[in-house]
Amino acid sequence: METVTLTLRTLEGEPFATVQAQPTSTPGLLIHHAADSDGWRLAHQSGLPIAEFTTDQMARHTATYLGSLADWTRSPEELRSVRNLLHEVATVISVANGVLLLNPGTNPTTY
Repeated sequence: METVTLTLRTLEGEPFATVQAQPTSTPGLLIHHAADSDGWRLAHQSGLPIAEFTTDQMARHTATYLGSLADWTRSPEELRSVRNLLHEVATVISVANGVLLLNPGTNPTTY
């Protein structure tokens, strides 16, 4: 499968890790194996982490569903302006038994 180098970033845009990621069927969303767990993580093309799942299939299926909520090729700033998007994303991830990582109230560098 095709891989790309992805620099993971905090909400402030600071880089904190570089990983090899795989594109999903939803443009703008990528998955990669977590270095510090057995999980698979879903990230935005900008490097912002979104969620963690126990399998790559769960991450891929969730990315497909999230594709119906927004144009993920848009910048994080543009996506933040989409009304209720974070709430909808959190709901989808919860239903999919994932763990939301993109939370402005937490320290994203613990990703």
